[in-house]
Formats: sequence, C-alpha cells, structure tokens
Amino acid sequence: MDRRRFLLVATVGADDIASDEFNRLLRSLGDQGVEIALHLVIRGEHRDSTGLEPSWDGDLVLHSAAAGTSLSTARNIALRHIGTTDDLAHTDAIAFPDDDCWYPPHLLARAGRLLTDWDVVMGSYSARPPHVNGERFPKVPAELDWRRAYERTASVTQFYAAGAVRDVGPFDERFGAGARYPSAEDADYLVRAIQRGWRCFYEPSLVVGHPEREAPNQGHYLGGTALLAKHAVRVQVARRLLVRRLLGGARRTVTGALPPATYARSLRAVVATFGRAV
Repeated sequence: MDRRRFLLVATVGADDIASDEFNRLLRSLGDQGVEIALHLVIRGEHRDSTGLEPSWDGDLVLHSAAAGTSLSTARNIALRHIGTTDDLAHTDAIAFPDDDCWYPPHLLARAGRLLTDWDVVMGSYSARPPHVNGERFPKVPAELDWRRAYERTASVTQFYAAGAVRDVGPFDERFGAGARYPSAEDADYLVRAIQRGWRCFYEPSLVVGHPEREAPNQGHYLGGTALLAKHAVRVQVARRLLVRRLLGGARRTVTGALPPATYARSLRAVVATFGRAV
C-alpha cells in the first residue's frame, strides 16, 4: 500500500448516517490504496458510530453539529479540531467528499501521486465513472487559473496538499448549502488557494462518482454572484465575470428564466459582499 495519508472531512445528517448512499462512500474507502483518516461531522443528534458498521473500520473521528448547520460551518468544525492536533503534520492530502459521492478503486492513490508535483489537484465527476460529461468537464488536463477554477470546481473533485489547507484556513461560512449564499463555498476555497500562490492541476481522468448535477438553480446563481463580488476588488477577472453575470441575470429575469426576487437578492448580495473577504 502507498504510505501517503489522506485526511477526509465529510458531513452527514444524523438521519442519513445509515443510508445506502453514505455507506457506499464508506465502502469505497477500502479500495483506495492509501492510509485514510476520516473526520465525520454529523449534523443532528446521534448516539454513536454504529450506523457506520460494517462499512468502515478505519481511523475515524466523530464531530457533532446542530441540525441545520451549514456545510461550510460543519467542515470548519472538523478543520478547527485538525488544526489544534498534530493531524496535519502526519497528513499528505485532504479532501472534502459529499455524503452521496464515492471513490472508484485507487482514485485517492492517483490523486496523491499527482500531489507530489502540484499543490491542488482537481478531477471530474460522473454518475457512471469513468464516463464523464464532456460539456461539463473538458477532456484536456491543464493547470488552472482563477477563471477556470471558478468555472469548473466541485468540492468532491478537489484534493489539497496539507500545506495548502493549512495556509488557506477555514471555509467562508457565508457560502455553501444551508448558509446565506447557498453555494460556491468550494469555488471560493479553490480560488483563495490559487490567489495565495498554490498551483492547481486539472486532471479530467480522475473521475469521482457523484450524481449528475442538474442545471444550476437559483441558489447557484446567488452564491456564484456573491462569490464574484467578494473577490472583485482584488481580482480583475472576477470583476469582468461579475458584470457579465449580472447582465446575463437581468436578461434571464426579463425572459422569466430567473425569478425577480432571486435577482434582487443577488444585487443585495453584491452590495453586502463586494470586496469583503473574511
């Protein structure tokens, strides 16, 4: 077995801990060819880890969060714990799987090998690995700049060297499922890493199993707009993308494709987040 050690930060609702989807993720960890430590944040009341058996018998640290805790806040609970222990000193890579994703055999080992040359590796996802939606994920591997990172990112496909996570710090709790802006926490984390000089490589053949994402919903428009506003002062491409996104949103609102209330919320989000990093 490869001696690289992966630290995984996953979140799950207390009612979903014994679900088939979540246990599929746990079962997939046994075929990765690397050492794994799982930090699991359970949102809602739970008694113990019995719902994880027999799917997982590896290193496990349980964290508790109140029901309704946002995704970013839940992840930060685990990251704060990791930061106060020596876990990062013994970790080569960190990933943030969803409770409904899974890793095909040896995917983490492949990601770990790529991280010997890069600071962040981003793959693709599909409901039928290794098949990939070419419209969503371009076929050509490449180093990612700010714009490409923003446009292609998904948290289940991101793999970070431990040093990058230590440097970037916590997730911005204004973003992500259950937060004020219910998406874009993954894009924010990745572009922050790139802004701080960490190099990111896109490898489309690194395919994570995950249900196919439907067309972006209203929450994705709101979160993506707020994210661009957050970075618009420092990042020129974010300013250009923000203007384009607002103009496109105005057209969609006129045609009825985007509810006026969502567009109004997005305009308020621009005012609230413009240039305001945390």
